[in-house]
Amino acid sequence: MARSFTVEAGDVEFKGSTAPAKAQIEMLHIAGRTGLIVSLQEKASDMALVVALTQIHPDDFTTLRKLCFVSGKEDLVVRAADNVPVGENLFQDAPQDFYLLVGRALVENLSPFWQLRKATVEGSAEQTASH
Repeated sequence: MARSFTVEAGDVEFKGSTAPAKAQIEMLHIAGRTGLIVSLQEKASDMALVVALTQIHPDDFTTLRKLCFVSGKEDLVVRAADNVPVGENLFQDAPQDFYLLVGRALVENLSPFWQLRKATVEGSAEQTASH
């Protein structure tokens, strides 16, 4: 079931819903394969997220953009003020904000990944090997 979210990019608010599970699985695979996954933590800075996205192959970025913004003929993310679907043309002279929006939508879609980390008594995350 899709979850609604609101994010900002370049002082503009966008609203959307998470993608279907099949799309999220593909997003997670691309994020893991490209090393992008480490930059998708909520605490990552905007600049770190944008830089990480610019370092992956353009085809992977295009695929992630499509998976985050469109499902079939349905727009998953729109500009909140007027419900205009997201496209590169909304970001004239601010391409970094387009990358940031893709990144924020990706964070929203993949945020459950970070639940795999188990907190210890001290509050830090601990990884344990399973056999």
